Amino acid sequence: MGTLTTEQKKSLAKELYIQGTYTYAEIAEKVGSTRQTISKWAEAGKWDELKTYATAGKDRILKNIYLRIEQLTQKTLDWERIVKEHNGNVPAALMIMAPSKGQADEIIKLSAAAKKLESEMNIAGLVDAGIGFCNFMRTIDLDEAKKIAKYWDMFLTDQMK
Repeated sequence: MGTLTTEQKKSLAKELYIQGTYTYAEIAEKVGSTRQTISKWAEAGKWDELKTYATAGKDRILKNIYLRIEQLTQKTLDWERIVKEHNGNVPAALMIMAPSKGQADEIIKLSAAAKKLESEMNIAGLVDAGIGFCNFMRTIDLDEAKKIAKYWDMFLTDQMK
């Protein structure tokens, strides 16, 4: 995994910690870092808290982000309908329904957050699947499991580029 940037190593290490049951030393070996570095990243990033947060369900959080985007988008569509109905001469009493610049900014920020979370969920899903498969293979053939784990790590490196 030597071709990953520091940020990619950190991201993968975090996912391995949150999703798996690896020690800092095992994670360090997988991402090409030291146990001490992994420990520092975990402490600074509050990975223990994130592991708890992960169990709360990223899917639920993502759903809420999309619901909020939908609400804001609907408000914009409602406003466009009002403007059209009044031929551009909207009564002052209806001006409070106009979407604000802040709402447009919120849509942009929520969209970026959703994209980032979806990406994290994809990598987390791959990590989770890899851990599960490698654990399964360990019960069948430990040597083969080690080979598969090596190739899985290479695959994850490729996916993170």
